[in-house]
Amino acid sequence: MIELSEWIVMGDGVRLAASLFLPGDGEGDGPWPVLLEALPYRKDDLTASYRSEYRRLCGEGGYAVARLDLRGTGSSEGSPRTSMPRSSSRTWRP
Repeated sequence: MIELSEWIVMGDGVRLAASLFLPGDGEGDGPWPVLLEALPYRKDDLTASYRSEYRRLCGEGGYAVARLDLRGTGSSEGSPRTSMPRSSSRTWRP
């Protein structure tokens, strides 16, 4: 398993902070199913104690895990929003 800290750049240039947990060595083994946790609770501080559970899901279950600080919270840039602008939303279909 490999753990990475990455930036996700939004359409307006604001960068969101993400922690990625990838199965194996993280090189060329994917794609993997992904568990996404997007939260306003500072992924690196208040909920950092959950890391062992994410490592377990990654190692035992073969899931990639992505933890994301929402816009304007934690280590992410920008100002918090109470709603998502229509231009940022998408219709997801299985």
